[in-house]
Amino acid sequence: MTPTQIKTNGDCIDRLIKRLEKKIGEREANQLKETAIEIVQNCVRVYSENFGNGDVGKNSTGLVSQSYKGKDAITNGTTGLIYGRVQSGKTNTTIATLALAHENNFRCFIILTSDNTWLGKQTANRFNNQVQADPVFFDWEAWKKDPHGFAETKIAPYIKDTGVVLVSTKNGHHLDNLLTVLRAAKIKCVPTLIFDDEADNASLNTNESKQAKKGMVTYYGRDAKQKVMDTVHQHARMYGYRPQLKDVTHLFLPEHILDAFRSIHEADEAMRQAIGDDIYNIKLQPVWIGGNLKPTRSNVLDPSVIDVLVPGSLVFPQSPAYKKDEIEDNFKEIENLLKHYQDNNQYYEVDIEFIIKILNYTKSHYVLSEKWKDKRIIKRLTNIKSKGMTKGRLNVRRGERNNNEGLDMTRKDPFEWMFGFGSGRWSLEAKEKYPDVPTLIICYQKGEKT
Repeated sequence: MTPTQIKTNGDCIDRLIKRLEKKIGEREANQLKETAIEIVQNCVRVYSENFGNGDVGKNSTGLVSQSYKGKDAITNGTTGLIYGRVQSGKTNTTIATLALAHENNFRCFIILTSDNTWLGKQTANRFNNQVQADPVFFDWEAWKKDPHGFAETKIAPYIKDTGVVLVSTKNGHHLDNLLTVLRAAKIKCVPTLIFDDEADNASLNTNESKQAKKGMVTYYGRDAKQKVMDTVHQHARMYGYRPQLKDVTHLFLPEHILDAFRSIHEADEAMRQAIGDDIYNIKLQPVWIGGNLKPTRSNVLDPSVIDVLVPGSLVFPQSPAYKKDEIEDNFKEIENLLKHYQDNNQYYEVDIEFIIKILNYTKSHYVLSEKWKDKRIIKRLTNIKSKGMTKGRLNVRRGERNNNEGLDMTRKDPFEWMFGFGSGRWSLEAKEKYPDVPTLIICYQKGEKT
């Protein structure tokens, strides 16, 4: 099928880009437009493949002229993701996409926003203020009292002409009313796009920000028992997260909150690295869930599809148990399991089930914000095994310089260890030689006589 051509200019998109040029600069505004062109081209392509040509795109009618050709309720390619950092231009990109899609005769636009009335209003106003040349805008307040009457008097007169934008929060009652409006207005007769602008429910009650002569000063005291990562990302708006603003940014907060921020940042950067630059070859969904951290609210993310640890990383317990009464019985079991693995420099191939068996006898005390948690590691290995990988590597370090009587490592506080209780060379060697399988490095430590 020959790709349907699209319009890349028109009153709606041109006026928007001109306004954005004044706010964010010509280069950034044109980058937004190029992204919008790519998104709309894909939308038009997928639509045409499933409904036929002529409804959307250049020289189109703006009406659904043929029935849906697909077999699935939701066909492949109809859902996309605009991915970027906080305030990186995602909402502006969405607005530009809406404006350009309008030029290509999509006639109904549904914008779903947070179940927070204030944030929802903020989003509705932002879209309405930016897109000033058609279509007409309405939010959930406009139809909540009489959805049927609203559909007949406000939607029907505009839907096939200028088009409409309907903004709703994700409140269940609001969504039910929206569905009533869509059915009564017979929206199925016009090409429609849905945008999910997931604004975050950030509470600023316990944070104080003020302007200083030399920059922004923030005292951050919000300390939720379970921190939600995307909420914390939104909080970065308050104190300037861009590198070029470091010189004029002053942030004061407790050390344990700083540790949580650091963990969130590391997880975020690792996820970007794992995703890579090829958006068509994304095989991983690595979201690390810390002890008191959640990647997002439970109604946003399906926990069943989340991998727990960042691939290719070194993970070790920050506070392993070492007192005799805590480890004596289990140590005897570990000794028996490892008696045949005497070569300090050998990375033995073993069953992952064997690694799990060893770990079941180890014990550590969880430290807030650390990546290692005994049950988490075992669960991750079990998941790897269930996906068909049955082998891993085992390296046992008994203290070669001490005639295999144990290492002489000085005990340190949590987060002071760079490579766990051993040499960084050991883990790097495992990563270089066996990058595609899990490796367990067991280190014997000489005990203290008291």
